Amino acid sequence: MGATRRAGRGCVAIWRRCAAGHSEGASSKSARRAGGSAASAASAAAAHGPTPPPHLAAPADPVSQPAAAPASRPAMSLSGASERSVPATKIEITVSCRNLLDLDTFSKSDPMVVLYTQSRASQEWREFGRTEVIDNTLNPDFVRKFVLDYFFEEKQNLRFDVYNVDSRTNISKPDIATMQLCANKLDKKDFFGKSDPFLVFYRSNEDGTFTICHKTEVVKNTLNPVWQPFSIPVRVLCNGDYDRTVKIDVYDWDRDGSHDFIGEFTTSYRELSKAQNQFTVYEVLNPRKKCKKKKYVNSGTVTLLSFSVDSEFTFVDYIKGGTQLNFTVAIDFTASNGNPLQPTSLHYMSPYQLSAYAMALKAVGEIIQDYDSDKLFPAYGFGAKLPPEGRISHQFPLNNNDEDPTCAGIEGVLESYFQSLRTVQLYGPTCFAPVINQVARPPHCPCLSLLSVWDQPCLRQWKSWMVMTCACPLGDAMQSGTSFSSSHSETMSTGQGTRC
Repeated sequence: MGATRRAGRGCVAIWRRCAAGHSEGASSKSARRAGGSAASAASAAAAHGPTPPPHLAAPADPVSQPAAAPASRPAMSLSGASERSVPATKIEITVSCRNLLDLDTFSKSDPMVVLYTQSRASQEWREFGRTEVIDNTLNPDFVRKFVLDYFFEEKQNLRFDVYNVDSRTNISKPDIATMQLCANKLDKKDFFGKSDPFLVFYRSNEDGTFTICHKTEVVKNTLNPVWQPFSIPVRVLCNGDYDRTVKIDVYDWDRDGSHDFIGEFTTSYRELSKAQNQFTVYEVLNPRKKCKKKKYVNSGTVTLLSFSVDSEFTFVDYIKGGTQLNFTVAIDFTASNGNPLQPTSLHYMSPYQLSAYAMALKAVGEIIQDYDSDKLFPAYGFGAKLPPEGRISHQFPLNNNDEDPTCAGIEGVLESYFQSLRTVQLYGPTCFAPVINQVARPPHCPCLSLLSVWDQPCLRQWKSWMVMTCACPLGDAMQSGTSFSSSHSETMSTGQGTRC
C-alpha cells in the first residue's frame, strides 16, 4: 500500500443500527484541516480526541482486517473496557463521507475510515477497526460495518479518522434461525452396527475456504437419524449474505475421533428459508465414491423438516422504534439521612463537593436524559415537613410548583433539590407509594416510565433503586409496578411503600 494521508474537510455520516436493522443518522464535520476526524457517542455526546498514533501513517491493508477489535486483545465495548461481564447490546455502525478533500494529483482520493474507542479509565484512544478502501471517490459509502457493544448506562465516545490511501461483508440483523433435519438411507460405516451420524455446517468465505459454524448432536446406531431442532444466528450462518454457500457434511461418529465421512451437500440461507412451508430434500454425495463407482447415486438424503426465523429485539430496538423514557426523580428527605449541616449526612451541602445524593443523581441522570425527548424531568421529594405549616408530605415537587413539577435537565433537578434542602425539614416516615402512583398516571401513558428513588440504604451501597411501571390505565399503578436494582428485586404491594 502506498502512502497514507488525511482526507479531511468533509462530512462524515455515521449510521448507528441496532441488531434488528433499524438505522439512525448523524453527521459530524471534520475539525481540522489535516484530516477528517469525527467523534460520536452512543449516548449522543460527541467528543474529539488527540491526533492518531504514528503507526497509522502507513496502515496495513484494511481489506484483510475485520472491522472489529484485534484478536490479540479481549473484546471491547464502546468505552474500551475489556472482559466485561455486564450484558450488552450489539449495535452496528455504517459510515459514509461526503465532500472529502481531493489529495491525489491525477485522480480522486482513495478514502478509508479508522474507528477509535476511548477507554473510560485512561481516556486513551484505541483503534477498534477499519473500513475497506474505496478507490477514486470523494463521497464513499463504506460497506464494512463496525459491530460494537452498547451499554445503556455509559457515555461511550467514538472517533472516526478519515485517511486517503495511495472484497466486502454485510452484517445481518440479529435474527435467529431455528431448523430441524433428518436423514434417510445413509451409508453404513460401522462394521458391527449401522452408523452414528451427525452434521457439520460450514459457511463459505470470500477466498473459497469454509468456516465451521455449527455441529449437531450424534444420533447413535441408525441410518435414518432425526436430529433435535437447533438455533443459530443468521449472521453466523451466512454473514449477512443470503446467497452465500452453506456446506453441510455428514459424518459417522467414531470414539477415537477419526470420524468417517459419509457425504456432503450445499445450500444457502435463502434456499433454507424457502422450506418454511415445505420439506426440502438434499442428496448426500461422496465425491470419492462418485468417481470410483459408475452406478453411484448418492450416500443417502437429508430432509429439512422445519425452518423458522425469529428476531431478537433489544433495548436499542425499542428506542429506535419510538419508545420514550420518561424519567422521574424522587428523593428521600427523611431524618434518617442525618443533619444536612453535618459531614456525616448524605445531604451534606459541602462548598467543595456534591452530596452523595447529588453525585448519584448526576451520574445516573446524565445518561438517562439523552433518552428523554424533551429533557423535562418531574422531580419530587418525600418524607419531609413543608413550610410554613409543617405539613408532612410524601409527594412534593422540588421546584415548589404543584402544577408543573418538571425541571429542565439534570442541572435543573439539582438546582431544585438544593433549593428544597434549604427550605424543608427532614422528617419521616419513608413512604414512596404516592410518588409511584403519580408517575404511573395517564399523562405518561403509553410510554415506559423510569422512576429513580433515591433512598438512604441504596446510597449507602452506591446503588440507585428504580421502579419501572407499565404506565397504562390499570387503576392503581402499584398493581403493575416492579422494583429492581443490582442487588435485589421485589414486587410492590398495593397501596404501601416498601423500603429497599
